[in-house]
Amino acid sequence: MLTYNVRDAFQLLKERGIARDKQEVRKWLNEGFIQAAPPENRRIGWKIQAEALQAFIAKYEKGEFESLLQRRKPSLPPVTLFDESAPAADGERKGTEPGYARLEEEVVSLRQQVRVLRRELNDLKKVLGFPVLTAAGARDGTGTDS
Repeated sequence: MLTYNVRDAFQLLKERGIARDKQEVRKWLNEGFIQAAPPENRRIGWKIQAEALQAFIAKYEKGEFESLLQRRKPSLPPVTLFDESAPAADGERKGTEPGYARLEEEVVSLRQQVRVLRRELNDLKKVLGFPVLTAAGARDGTGTDS
């Protein structure tokens, strides 16, 4: 009797365009969409029978698990950078300044968060003895990274 672990099942599901990551497969196992023997401990993990995995694939491809697709994170809504209701005098669209300012503030904030997280990551790597990679801006002494 052929059995799969999560990694092998993920590879099979990924090849068919069903799963995006191993965590998604684990969620389906926990929720019972894929029938499998639960893990006895972390080392052994899930034991997924080949027949159960093939049954899941068949049901998924027939569209029986539409709820799984709907639960995935929705794509981001389209961002409108132009005011549709107020065309400029010369007929061109006018950029909404508050929208641009808000986006620029958000970009600056996200870049700052990335810098802080990179520093924390490098500190952890130093403590654990892993090699530390520096950003291009940090090498030339400016200390800025984009």
